[in-house]
Amino acid sequence: MDGKRIGVFVVSLGVVAILLVMGVRALKAPAEPSRGSGGHEHGVAHLNVAVDGADLYLEFLSPAANIVGFEYLPRTEAQRTAVHEAIQTLEDGESLFVPSPGAQCKLGGATVDTDIDDDPGSGSEGTDPHEHEEADEHQSHSEFTAEYRFVCEHPDELTGVDVMLFRAFPGIEHIGVLLLTGPEQAALDLTGENNRIPF
Repeated sequence: MDGKRIGVFVVSLGVVAILLVMGVRALKAPAEPSRGSGGHEHGVAHLNVAVDGADLYLEFLSPAANIVGFEYLPRTEAQRTAVHEAIQTLEDGESLFVPSPGAQCKLGGATVDTDIDDDPGSGSEGTDPHEHEEADEHQSHSEFTAEYRFVCEHPDELTGVDVMLFRAFPGIEHIGVLLLTGPEQAALDLTGENNRIPF
């Protein structure tokens, strides 16, 4: 994907994200008992989904604990490996999201970001333990975010998306979904047993 197309992709996702946030506020989906503060709940992730013509956009947000089991900067090589493997898994959007086969959707772009990915050359092992305590405090609400764009050859055949995130990341128990398809908006809750978003 060339620079111009990446720029258009990022701008499109930004517009979609704004629309989705506005939709969430308008919908006020039923609240679940809070297991955290400020919307940061372990076991709970969020997925914003929008359909615009032949394009299917998905924005995924999750506390890092659901993805790698911790929310501080990696301290060991095993933890660094876990973060890098999680990023690779999240980049593979076609394994995590399965649109209706008849729509023939292909992944057109994916971006993944997290605030607990450190520089392997920074030498975080063997540093002052007080630095780790401070890092833990600052990183207590770390998360992973990922954005995807699928292009569908037959968008009229797009009737839903199967979400495979539960299989890839067992720490996820629920995913709150905001769905925006044209003028229609809907909110739903996914679980490992109920992982399909119907359009």
